[in-house]
Amino acid sequence: MNRLILPARILLTGTLIALSGCVSFGGKAPKVLLTLTPVTTVIAGTTRAAAPAQTMVVLPIIAPASIATVRIPVYDGRSELSYVKDAAWNEMPARLFQRMLSETIAAKTSRVVIDFRQASLDPGTQLSGQLQKFGVDPQTMRAVVVYDGILRRSGNTVEARRFEASVPIGAIEGREVGRVLNQAANDVAAQIADWVK
Repeated sequence: MNRLILPARILLTGTLIALSGCVSFGGKAPKVLLTLTPVTTVIAGTTRAAAPAQTMVVLPIIAPASIATVRIPVYDGRSELSYVKDAAWNEMPARLFQRMLSETIAAKTSRVVIDFRQASLDPGTQLSGQLQKFGVDPQTMRAVVVYDGILRRSGNTVEARRFEASVPIGAIEGREVGRVLNQAANDVAAQIADWVK
């Protein structure tokens, strides 16, 4: 009986080894993993104070399905969309841009910017909005960032404005796309900080 069990174990082990080359757990990792970095940051040790209802909150940013992914869209036409090969964001671009926006507003203005999860502490000025575009236009060879902002100031007045920036791109490949999108995102963040101020 033991003679029959041993060949069966060998056969089962051989089958599992053969299958291990065919089975994949999770997708293939991208060659380039990108993030957004603000060019204007708060200096360490800076202390600020805000009167009641004078804080600033950047709310989570809404994004369409084409941007609500770690992949980078290439806008091939009005009804066509593809993605940059072998590159991805390290997290959703709307979240990355929200953090960049908070840091840029805090650095370029005298506002006390608090996290949206702390907004109940002092509901001051609130910025919400939607990323309309955050990718590459191959027809013009430019990286494009378009953001529609809605600002509710502490006196309950509401303003809306569209912000846009585009930067020339040399090639539609991972690192270059990351560099120019970071530049365009910083441009838009600076425009918004000037609006808030």
